[in-house]
Amino acid sequence: MNLLNLASAIVDTLWKNSLDEILRDGISKDYSLRPTSIADFLNDLVFRDMINFYPGKRGAPCHETAVFLSLSKAPPRAKWMKKTELVPLTKMLPKLIQHAQGKCFHESKNILLIVDENLSMKTINEWKSNLQHIQIEDRKQILIVYVDPNGNTHDVNNTCGLRPF
Repeated sequence: MNLLNLASAIVDTLWKNSLDEILRDGISKDYSLRPTSIADFLNDLVFRDMINFYPGKRGAPCHETAVFLSLSKAPPRAKWMKKTELVPLTKMLPKLIQHAQGKCFHESKNILLIVDENLSMKTINEWKSNLQHIQIEDRKQILIVYVDPNGNTHDVNNTCGLRPF
């Protein structure tokens, strides 16, 4: 799955009414059934692809695509999220780097970071050289998407010192 399409599918499902979700589940979905975790919820969304989700299950095998959610508050359609699943950017960026340059170096080729808080350039600058190395030297796709309060997405690769996606 293309990272832009994946980002749109995730954001639409968490912030808006996703057309994919309506087509798959119908108009009258039972929202009283709460997922056990954000990773399980997202796995249902992209059931066709094997993807690593952060926050997610420890010890999961490495896959070609990894999605990192750095959320400051639960999105409108995911009020059931646990507080432990709300991970600030200062804690999520090291996990992304550890995943892409460490544990899953050979397997992960596509990396998506979705952020709902205003980007702290101080935090980004701490990890900028690692992010650039992953993109340029390791030749992996990285897409960093900011989701504004209205649920609109903004590609912020350029702001973060990365090549545009």
